[in-house]
Amino acid sequence: MMRALQYLQPQAPLAVVEVENPVPGTDEVLVEMAYAGLNSMDAQLWLGVGGLRPPTPHIPGVEGSGWVDGRPVLVFGSGTGVRRWGVASERAVVPKSAIFPAPRDLPLEYAAVCGAAGATAMRLFEL
Repeated sequence: MMRALQYLQPQAPLAVVEVENPVPGTDEVLVEMAYAGLNSMDAQLWLGVGGLRPPTPHIPGVEGSGWVDGRPVLVFGSGTGVRRWGVASERAVVPKSAIFPAPRDLPLEYAAVCGAAGATAMRLFEL
């Protein structure tokens, strides 16, 4: 068992609950999560707006940081957040293609938002 942030339906209170450990399938990897970078997609899902309807109960989180085999990694992209969620948990199963080495000397709490949120911030800075 592991802890995860979860809600039962859109706009329901968020709660830390015990859930089963995820099991990786083909081309997937288990990530020991350190931080989840909750972003606008997570907010829209919780509000129940837009076209996406995740299964409920729902564990949010589409990007974050953690460890795979003791190596610090970033989790984002490769359909994470469109086909799957759930990094707001102690462990998450994600596609291998959604794993990137964390930049050296970047604390994992900052690395957690290097995905969509970080790319959006950099693009806004460039504009």
